[in-house]
Amino acid sequence: MSARRKRSADAPGRNPSPAEIRSAREAAGLSQTAAAALVYCTLSAWQRWEQGERRMHPAIYNWFLIAVERASDKAFQEIGRGRAMAARK
Repeated sequence: MSARRKRSADAPGRNPSPAEIRSAREAAGLSQTAAAALVYCTLSAWQRWEQGERRMHPAIYNWFLIAVERASDKAFQEIGRGRAMAARK
């Protein structure tokens, strides 16, 4: 008989809940299709994670959070370049 350990809600390496996955995606302003593309998975896999039918691996969730952060940093850099170009004219 194997005993399964329960991890606390804030334990590193635990699977994110469906609500956390959906909340992170919505906070990033992404559709399910766009979020799936960021982590190189299918739309149906992303939907199953959000619906709680499958558990998302913690590494994929962390990868998603990093990709969203990097994408927003890149967007801010592009805005800055646009402003610099406009100021030169």
